[in-house]
Amino acid sequence: MVIMENSDKVKKSLDYSNKDAYACSVMGGAGETYVSPFAIQLGANNTQVGLLTAVANLVAPIFQLGAIKSLRHGVERKKIVTKAVFLQAAMFLPLMLIPFIFKSNQAVSYVILFFALYVIFGGYGGPAWGSWMGDLVPSNERGKYFGRRNKIAGFIALMSTFVAGFVLDFFKSKIYLGFVIIFSVSMVGRYVSWYFLKKMYEPKLVIKEENYFSLFKFVKKANSNNFGRFVFYIAFLNFAVNIAGPFFAVYMLRDLGFSYTQFMIATVTASITSLLSMTFWGKIGDKYGNVRVMKITDWGIGFIPVFWIFATNIYHVIIIQAFAGFVWAGMNLTHFNFIYDAVTQQKRAICMSYLNILRGICVFVGAILGGIVSSKYALFGSGLFLIFLLSGFFRLLNSLIYLNSLKEVRVVEKGRPMLSLVMESWRGFVGKAIHTIYIGSTSERKKRWKKWKK
Repeated sequence: MVIMENSDKVKKSLDYSNKDAYACSVMGGAGETYVSPFAIQLGANNTQVGLLTAVANLVAPIFQLGAIKSLRHGVERKKIVTKAVFLQAAMFLPLMLIPFIFKSNQAVSYVILFFALYVIFGGYGGPAWGSWMGDLVPSNERGKYFGRRNKIAGFIALMSTFVAGFVLDFFKSKIYLGFVIIFSVSMVGRYVSWYFLKKMYEPKLVIKEENYFSLFKFVKKANSNNFGRFVFYIAFLNFAVNIAGPFFAVYMLRDLGFSYTQFMIATVTASITSLLSMTFWGKIGDKYGNVRVMKITDWGIGFIPVFWIFATNIYHVIIIQAFAGFVWAGMNLTHFNFIYDAVTQQKRAICMSYLNILRGICVFVGAILGGIVSSKYALFGSGLFLIFLLSGFFRLLNSLIYLNSLKEVRVVEKGRPMLSLVMESWRGFVGKAIHTIYIGSTSERKKRWKKWKK
């Protein structure tokens, strides 16, 4: 655990961690967001788009077992994370060169390969980073800290996505030059985040052998404990989400004929609402518990893919994306914080690794299923409509099976009816946003905006 003598180092490290997140967001917004459009531009079909997500997410978590082995042998978490980040950034170089080296019938396969390596390196340091940050951030401030951190990082990712979309449309006659530019910027952003990670302080961690347990034992006992049921819930949620998730880009770019600017607008709409609501959800999670927020947001997440069936233009997509960004912000923030609450320091890295492995398997199965079904079957004349409906069905089924079995770990306020809290949460967020942005003089709005950000 973090000791008081190192409180100044901890404070500086959290500041460096913020800067790491902000630089990394450039990579996510300008690079990772456009890997699927890059593959589609190279001629990827539905099955290949599914493989792009599936292969990376299946293989990457398995390599995390190697990171756990390194931790058991005394390798510092900081060393594991910084090496992984350095190699992840390097993967943008072969990605951007693919169109200039390989023939069109080979290019998509190499995109899948190098993106898988990108995800492998990024995920390799995940459990070590999660354990590291769990020691640095006080338990009673995690919602507030990560909410604010993620909000600013999200804004930077949003702006990066904006600029990258305009760059691609500007270079549409030389589209691969546009991809070289945005992937180069992403690579630089990740190397900047690597620099700040190297400046952070790492508290000493000693993993005792009695705290180690195999993946088989973990799965065997999962249904009998709260964290195990949470892992199954998150894993199967990712299965359901990825039946449709990889194919929203296909639907926008291929079926609806969106330009890269329109694709960018649709993407950043979700980022904007997620950005604005991150701190909001963090405060509710700290007060009423992470499980309560998951229950509020889960049902909204279940209906998102069904809404896409009725989307025929950019305006429909913007509305859906705005709603999606809002509910996913609450889900992502609180399920991340739940892990810190439910798992002890000694077991945190290995539990996060096993969670990622099971989640990766489910992402793989979901994305492959979505690719196969959308290629062979159709609903209302479209294979994508069928997988959108299947995704919504499995999301809601997962909620019925697992969500009500989860128990809050921390002591939180009780007695609020779920419907009342939902209405207050959504009404409060929308009302504050409107009041902050539109009502009053410019100076009054600026003061309210600064207060709301805090």
